Amino acid sequence: PGTVSNLSATPGTTATEVNLAMTAPALDFAGNTLGTLTAINILRDGKLTGSITEGVAPGMAATYTDKDVPAGKHTYTAVAVNASGESNPVSVECWAGSDIPNAPTEVTHVTTDGINAIISWKAPTEGENGGCISYEPVKYLVTDENNTIVANGITETTCTVPVDASEGQCNKYYFVYAVNSAGGSYGAGSGFITYGKAYQDAFAESFAGGQGFTTQDWIMTVVVPSPYSNEFYNRYWGFEHIRTDRGPRPEAQDGDGGLLIAYTDYLNVESRMISPKINVSGLKNPVLSFYFYHYYNPDTENGYSHAAETMDVETYIDGQYRSIIAKPIMLIDGNGWYRYDIALKDAVGDKDFQIAFHTHNYLSYDMHIDNITVHDVKDYDLTVTKFDVPSLVSVNSSRNIKVTVLNNGAKTATDYSVDLYRDGKLWKSLDGEALEFAKEKTYL
Repeated sequence: PGTVSNLSATPGTTATEVNLAMTAPALDFAGNTLGTLTAINILRDGKLTGSITEGVAPGMAATYTDKDVPAGKHTYTAVAVNASGESNPVSVECWAGSDIPNAPTEVTHVTTDGINAIISWKAPTEGENGGCISYEPVKYLVTDENNTIVANGITETTCTVPVDASEGQCNKYYFVYAVNSAGGSYGAGSGFITYGKAYQDAFAESFAGGQGFTTQDWIMTVVVPSPYSNEFYNRYWGFEHIRTDRGPRPEAQDGDGGLLIAYTDYLNVESRMISPKINVSGLKNPVLSFYFYHYYNPDTENGYSHAAETMDVETYIDGQYRSIIAKPIMLIDGNGWYRYDIALKDAVGDKDFQIAFHTHNYLSYDMHIDNITVHDVKDYDLTVTKFDVPSLVSVNSSRNIKVTVLNNGAKTATDYSVDLYRDGKLWKSLDGEALEFAKEKTYL
C-alpha cells in the first residue's frame, strides 16, 4: 500500500487518551489504484499499540483512540498493511496528559485609588509542548518586583494587591505564573506604576556623592535590549565608569561628586530612566532644568562620535510617554556641560507626572546628566550670560564687545534694550530682539 495521509494526534477527553485521525491510502506503492487493505497498524514510540481492522478500506477516513497513555510527549506512527506487505511509515508527535501551561498573556496593572494594585491577565489556552491544560484547573501565582508572593492558588484571572507607600514613593510591577500538576509557566510581567505622594512644586536630583539617587523612586526600563551581556555591553544606566569605558569622564557639573551616566551600548539599543512622580499645580511657570554633557571627538578616523547617539526628554502621564523637546539631543552637538530648560505648564497641567530620559545608543560615547531641577520661573527674567570685552584696545582703534542675553522668563521678552556703560556712563544702547523662553541672543 501507499502511505497513510492526513495523520493527526490530539489529546483525548481524559488525560490518559490520545485521539488519532487519518486517511487510508487509495493507491498502492506504484501509484495504481489500491485493491484491498487489511489494517492500519498504530505504533506509539516505535511499539505496536493497536490496529484499525474493522471496515478498513482504501481511501477511507479512519480514527483510533489510544488509551492508558503515560503523560509526556509521544511519537505515533501509522502503517498501512495488506497481503502484499506494509506501507512506508508516517509519524506525528503528541503530548499526552496535562501539559505545563503557557505563560498568561496581556497582563495589565492599574490602580483606581493609588493604594491598591489591580492585576489582570488572559488565561493560557494550551501547554508549552502544545498539549492540553484543561484536564484540571489552572491556578495562578503572582509575585511583585522583589519576587515576593502576593497571591497564590487563585483560579480567577485578576487579583487586587494592597500597596504600602507610607515610607515614600515606590515603583511596583508584577509577574503572573500559570501553574498545574505538570509544572509552572514562565512569569508574564506587567507594566509599572509609581505609588505614593508626588513631589509637590519642587524637585531636585544631583546624584550627590556618586552613590546613586537622592530622591525616590526612579526606575529604568529597556525599550530595545542589548543582544549581549558582559562587562561592557548590557549596561544601561549607572553612576560610575569602569576601566573599559571609552569616555568621556567628566566631573560632576555642580561639583558634588555625582552624576548620572547613560552607557553607550550596541547599535540601536534604547532605554529610559524615569523620575519619581512630581506635581507642579502650585507653580505659575514650572520649568524642568538639567545639564547634559556634550562630547564630540574630532578624530573621525579613530574616534567613535556618531549623530545617532541621542537622548529624548519625555513626560510620563497616565501610562503614556510624550516628548517635550523639539528634537532629540545629540551627544556630538558640542563639548562640555550645557544647560537645558523646558517649560512644563502646557505639557503636564495639574496632573502628577514623571520625567523620562530616553536614550538611543549607537556604540559611540557615554552620555551624562546632572543637576536636575523642577522649579518656578518669573514671567520676565533677562540675564547676561556672557560679556566679552578685549583686555587691551589700541588708541584710536576699535574692537568688538560681545554681550549674550538669555531669557529665563516664561514669557517672550520684547521692548527691552541692552545698555553698555563705560566708566559709569551710558555709552551705547541696543534695541533688543524678541526672545522666547530659554533662548539667547548675542549682541556685538
